[in-house]
Amino acid sequence: MVWMKEREEESKRLKQQRLTEEAEAKRLANESARREEARIRKEIEEKELEEARALLAEAEKRKGKKGKKAAGDGVSFFCILLRL
Repeated sequence: MVWMKEREEESKRLKQQRLTEEAEAKRLANESARREEARIRKEIEEKELEEARALLAEAEKRKGKKGKKAAGDGVSFFCILLRL
């Protein structure tokens, strides 16, 4: 009888350990997915900022050639920054 009780306790302990390991694996997978999403989001934001700077530089370049600022260039840049 003692060995049956020990066997049941060991079975319960192993089941709890398995559940704990599964929960930890799920937590780690979620954390990995969250970090990947954050990395992608950051790359997109950096690319958009770079593009906005390039547009602003082009507008400044055109301004220098024409002697006046093209209408809406500053507004467009501001709108792009607001999206970030």
